[in-house]
Amino acid sequence: MTPHHTTAELWDHYRHCRCTVEQRRTQAIALLSEGRSPGEIRNLTRLCRPTYAKTVHNYNKDGLTGLRDRRHENPGAPTLLSDEQLLLLVQTVRADYEGGILWDAVKIQAFVEDLLGEKIHARRSYELLELAGLSWQVPRPAHERADPRAQADFKKNASLKQLKRLSISPQA
Repeated sequence: MTPHHTTAELWDHYRHCRCTVEQRRTQAIALLSEGRSPGEIRNLTRLCRPTYAKTVHNYNKDGLTGLRDRRHENPGAPTLLSDEQLLLLVQTVRADYEGGILWDAVKIQAFVEDLLGEKIHARRSYELLELAGLSWQVPRPAHERADPRAQADFKKNASLKQLKRLSISPQA
């Protein structure tokens, strides 16, 4: 280990860490600077071998900054559509909705493919609608042999049976 800091400085940094990941990494380095064995340090900190080795490597390379948890600084993947393209999608979906046309994942995929020239997965189309503040307006599919009259009769009779079971008289 390359000593960048004294053991007291490491323990002081450990006590003042707000991030638990950085705190655990600092604890491992502080214990190592005290002369503890790697096996004992891994048992105390519950770090697996690769993580412990990477922690020591990062400390040797960058000091305390090498122990930081950088996941919070990751901006993530760029958005699929720009703000203008997303606005165009919203306007198109709303105009079609006013005209009685409902959009589904396939239509979103086709729209994005026409706009960007790239195919997207169906799940991404759901994400785009959620990002745009829209919800799915497509009704659930009905079975081709479904009988609407039989369904209505079932609902009516089922509710009457339920009312009788609860000793409530049906209102005319």
